Amino acid sequence: MKLQAGKGAVDIKWSKVSGGKVKDKLAFDHGEILAKCTERLRSKVLYTSLPIYLMPEDFTLGELQKVYEIILDKKIDHKSFRRRILSTDILEETNEMRHEGKRPAQLYRHKKSQHPHFFVRNIEGAS
Repeated sequence: MKLQAGKGAVDIKWSKVSGGKVKDKLAFDHGEILAKCTERLRSKVLYTSLPIYLMPEDFTLGELQKVYEIILDKKIDHKSFRRRILSTDILEETNEMRHEGKRPAQLYRHKKSQHPHFFVRNIEGAS
């Protein structure tokens, strides 16, 4: 994604977030804002399908799981994650496979008519 500076911005760049913080010094209270946003995003990701909205149009379940793990900063059990996501009926299979890694992976996309899904329990192994 290409960054574009807004009014009054002198310098912009992507920075890695770790533990809700970046190593770079941020202007004003932006560090506090970032920490609060990260905390809120993590808490929502534990019980919603929110990361699906961060995905490209077509993606694998492994790629979706990786986004959950990046946001949560924790590993998630592969089988539990698959079972939970596929039981929600918010994804549809495409008729395509991605040929990377050990074996081909089914591509999915978000069903456009579906709203965010709220899980009954937090994602296992991530809370």
